[in-house]
Amino acid sequence: MDPSRRELLALARSLRDDVRDDDPESVHRHLASLRRGLVEHVRMEREAMPAVDQDPVAFVVRNGQDRLLALVDEVMAESSAETDALGCNCMVRSAEIEIALRRQATLERHRGSS
Repeated sequence: MDPSRRELLALARSLRDDVRDDDPESVHRHLASLRRGLVEHVRMEREAMPAVDQDPVAFVVRNGQDRLLALVDEVMAESSAETDALGCNCMVRSAEIEIALRRQATLERHRGSS
């Protein structure tokens, strides 16, 4: 796994730790760092990727990247919103981000080996 994927997964794990520790400031900081890192990673991946119309796997990889960015944006918006007395589902969402990152890393790694 390349260094940027490892760093993104480490940020996702840190995010889950922050949620468990009930540390909203760190949650927001790690979400922002994760998003910045993900945007940069996607930019680099796409520069090296063949055109979507020439490679169906590239289409799937790009779609996964777009969905992952949308998920992070959605969680960022949720974590910034006011929550009710029951709180938010941040732990579930942080785990969802980590799982989505792992799946995307696997997909990108397989695309690179084909």
